[in-house]
Amino acid sequence: MATPETLIVIGTSRGGLEALRTIARGLPADFPAALVAVLHTSLASPMELAHILGRDMPLRVTYAEQGDRIERGRFYIAPPGLHTTITSRGYLGLHGGPREHFTRPAADPLFRSAAAVYGAQAIGIILTGELSDGAEGLKAIHAAGGVGIVQEPDEAVAPSMPRTAIAKGHPDHRVRLNEIAPLLVRLVVSIRW
Repeated sequence: MATPETLIVIGTSRGGLEALRTIARGLPADFPAALVAVLHTSLASPMELAHILGRDMPLRVTYAEQGDRIERGRFYIAPPGLHTTITSRGYLGLHGGPREHFTRPAADPLFRSAAAVYGAQAIGIILTGELSDGAEGLKAIHAAGGVGIVQEPDEAVAPSMPRTAIAKGHPDHRVRLNEIAPLLVRLVVSIRW
């Protein structure tokens, strides 16, 4: 599979599994971008998230591994206990650096690295979750010319992450959860051409 021109990064916490499933179900099997998601999990969490998401979506879902090549039509999940980052165009890295926002993995390291490597071809999404993880990273994506999307806080299971991202992250789109997948399809086509 070819390396995608566009990279989508997602940050979420409480309520995030269902939010990720909603997005995943709405993407076509030939989706020409890749997605990398951080769902706040503890080191003791069983590594079942990729299996759960992969059951009902057309894209291939796997946990990110050190040095993974990013491929079109793939959905990568940050493993428990490690930050997932973009190390260079088309490659993933994992590291056990300090916790951010009391968690590891955290969305901000992923978002900052996506902004640095993909620039205007990065799309950042903040979904339901507590505290403020992802807001600074979304701001970095916006500053690099990328696109920011935030789930409507009033429908989120935990509205803190979306509210903080709206206040600090300069999102380009503030939408309901069921509108995110169709929006991604439109955005990826417009970024590619």
